[in-house]
Parts: sequence; C-alpha cells; structure tokens
Amino acid sequence: RSAAALRALRPRAVVLCGAEARLDVVGEPLRRAGPSHRPRRFSYRAAQLLSGREGIPQIGKLPAAAARSLAEALAS
Repeated sequence: RSAAALRALRPRAVVLCGAEARLDVVGEPLRRAGPSHRPRRFSYRAAQLLSGREGIPQIGKLPAAAARSLAEALAS
C-alpha cells in the first residue's frame, strides 16, 4: 500500500523514522514507487538507513533541527 500511496501523492521527500525503519524493511516499497518518481529520502532519529551503496542522510535528532534541515535540503 505504501508504494501505491507514494505513486499517488508524488512527495518530494520521505522521512523515515523509528528503530524498525531499516533499508531491508522499507527499501522495496520505496523502489516500487516507480523509477520516474524518486522522492528524496531522509532518516530521522533511530532509523537504521546507512547500508548498501548509498546511505540516507539524517536530518537531525530534535524536531526543530529536523524541520530546518529538511527545509534546507528541499530548497537546494
């Protein structure tokens, strides 16, 4: 369902958080979102997303810092 939602919503970014947010768990739905639309991926707090060929940048550990980092990343 998450892949269908990503295709329908076409978000510019996806922020994954929590200890269970690992690439082996969430990677496939992100890939199935479609090759024509790849939202930028970010990690927040305890997400374990630093494996494979490319690590996913962490946007911070506190909400205000994360919001600021995400806004800056999407502005560029």
